[in-house]
Amino acid sequence: MKKVLLLAVMAVFFVCANAQNSDSKKINYEYCEIIGNKPFMASKMKIVVDYGNETEPESINYKSMTAALNSMAKSGWELIQTYTAPANNGNNMFYCWVLRREMKK
Repeated sequence: MKKVLLLAVMAVFFVCANAQNSDSKKINYEYCEIIGNKPFMASKMKIVVDYGNETEPESINYKSMTAALNSMAKSGWELIQTYTAPANNGNNMFYCWVLRREMKK
């Protein structure tokens, strides 16, 4: 009985030991953040795209945050996190979406 149990434990160990793929390549991502704010009585949102580098963030007008996301998705960006932050006046909110895409080699 002990031999059967030992063989079963060893079989599970060997299956688990071979489960990891040693050939997997590490994927590097680049990230950006789109920040949206709809000014009072405005029909379009003011969207700022921040790529996190030394250049100034670009400001674009879209109808909605979803329209901005669809535009970014065409360039290979994918949404990974969303959050909101209060604006300085306290009456409005900033909608912040973090995106990533695989870095080109």
